[in-house]
Amino acid sequence: MPVFTNLETRIQNAPFSEVEFSRRLPNSRVVSSKTPLIHVDGRFEIIIAKSPEEIPTAEALISQKAEDALGYQRSVYFFAGRACPRFGSVALAFAPDCEAKHTGSATPFDSGGLVHANKYIQVKLEPDDELPARIQYGQASTISLTEWRNVFAQVLAAYFDRDVSYWTDRPARLDPEELYGLAIHIRLGRLKFASTSRKQFMSAWPGVPMRV
Repeated sequence: MPVFTNLETRIQNAPFSEVEFSRRLPNSRVVSSKTPLIHVDGRFEIIIAKSPEEIPTAEALISQKAEDALGYQRSVYFFAGRACPRFGSVALAFAPDCEAKHTGSATPFDSGGLVHANKYIQVKLEPDDELPARIQYGQASTISLTEWRNVFAQVLAAYFDRDVSYWTDRPARLDPEELYGLAIHIRLGRLKFASTSRKQFMSAWPGVPMRV
């Protein structure tokens, strides 16, 4: 089952703590509401040169194959508050409200890594760990853009002892499938930003290794 399935019921039993979850949830909601979307890319000059400027959807065949398998639209990819240098040399951070009026979805893992032949996302699926089971798990784990920040807050409160641990540590508790990592992955339709509204950027810097 997805990591967020029936959390309100599951936190009543070990290894979760309903009292601790309730205590942490309000602050986790604040953190979730302020978490920027991070896009890592190696095409920064191309993005800036476009008029109007925009981040194009993923062009790699392997990304498009994953989108087709999982039933996703052609998308631009972001992580919630994290950057991974293997996706490019430049990281762009967008303000928390940048996903407003966009179509898309989120998953608590890298969706492409889930269905990749090398199985970069490690989960224990029953009755087997073949592609059809991974596709089913990925589809069941898909969250709408209107709900993902609420789910993210619940995940922070349930699986981490401190909100900052999302950036520094592994989850303190495991879900039934023992998902290897809990980095929230965001997909948006092509993201456009006007040259006259660069304040939409929170920051832009050369790729910095961060725990993903």
